Amino acid sequence: VLAILKNGQRVENASEGDEITLILEETCFYGEAGGQVGDTGTIRVAEEDRKSQVLITDTRKTPSGIILHQGKVISGEIRSGDIVEAEIDGNRRLAIMRNHTTTHLLQKALKMVVGRHITQQGSSVMPEAFRFDFTNPEPVTREQILEVERIVQGEILKDISVVTRELPLEEAMRLGAIAPFGEKYGAVVRVVSVGDFSMEFCGGTHVKSAGQIGGMVIMGESSIASGIRRIEAKTGMGAFEENQKARSLVAELCRSFSTTPEEISSRMEKMADEMKDMKKEMQKLRQEKAAGSSGDVLDSVKEISGIKVLIRQTEGVNASELRNVADTLGAKLKDGVVFIGNAEGEKVSLVCKVVGAALGKVSAVKIVKEAAKIVGGGGGGRDDMAQAGGRFPDKIGEALASAESLIGGQTL
Repeated sequence: VLAILKNGQRVENASEGDEITLILEETCFYGEAGGQVGDTGTIRVAEEDRKSQVLITDTRKTPSGIILHQGKVISGEIRSGDIVEAEIDGNRRLAIMRNHTTTHLLQKALKMVVGRHITQQGSSVMPEAFRFDFTNPEPVTREQILEVERIVQGEILKDISVVTRELPLEEAMRLGAIAPFGEKYGAVVRVVSVGDFSMEFCGGTHVKSAGQIGGMVIMGESSIASGIRRIEAKTGMGAFEENQKARSLVAELCRSFSTTPEEISSRMEKMADEMKDMKKEMQKLRQEKAAGSSGDVLDSVKEISGIKVLIRQTEGVNASELRNVADTLGAKLKDGVVFIGNAEGEKVSLVCKVVGAALGKVSAVKIVKEAAKIVGGGGGGRDDMAQAGGRFPDKIGEALASAESLIGGQTL
């Protein structure tokens, strides 16, 4: 142990419960860099008579290359100068390595399928998944994603060796190694090759052969900036579990709709068409119910100041349907004013339609604006047709009653 930091200050020792940062003479822990997260694990004092242990929850790397082990003393005491055993979480590291090596395979596959213009713009390699950002002016199509997955899976099944070398910068460039965007390099660089398939500058950790990856599944593709796309993917058991979920979902759908995986798509399309037809029929029925029969309309008409007025209250009709109801009632009335108030949940809709000789005598927009104040809303429109919304459904009756006085007292 070269140094112990506690609360940002150097100390000579730390005891159980202390949150600390350790700097070791040498370490097997990878400090977060190049998009790869840092290792976690345990650091134990090597002396048999001391049971001192530090749980490492994160490892970071300073710009000067110093590895910082961040964690908590969970037993005993650790001192500056102690000889310690450092042990990473092996399963977590292996999961990270699977994902990191796959980013290399993915980049090459994207270049093959989408285009040579693909350039890495960043990545995040974690144990559970990875993100890969790259240049592309448009979304990657579903067909392209499937082809990329197929190519990557093919290389995984070949179980090709992953080789790490340190080479002079000029030689690495001459060999065609891909240099990640925005990085700076010295005279000697670390190059990671996955067989003859991929060769990149990289300082991260990788599997020994592609077969250790197991498999890859792309979870999503999206835009994160103009001309920059992001792919999110999983490997190993994460990919296996996602495939299990997908198969289970397909099986459940097949059971629910009494069909086969091959026919599920056409069955869903047929159901979607049936749903559209049902919605249209329901919309038609709601409008017909709201409009009522011709006899009902004529029985409800009042005459105010020489103007025929039809006022109705409806429920469960949406704003678009309500306009259609107003048009239907206006056609039946032929000459006069139609005013409708509708409650749909906590929303209120008001519509006013002026037809025939009533045009020029009253204004629909003036009536709606005044009535809307009562239901806590506002609206607008034209003299012949206006609409408003509100948030007090219990005030609809009052708004409808106000329409009569508004029409009777309105002059243009």
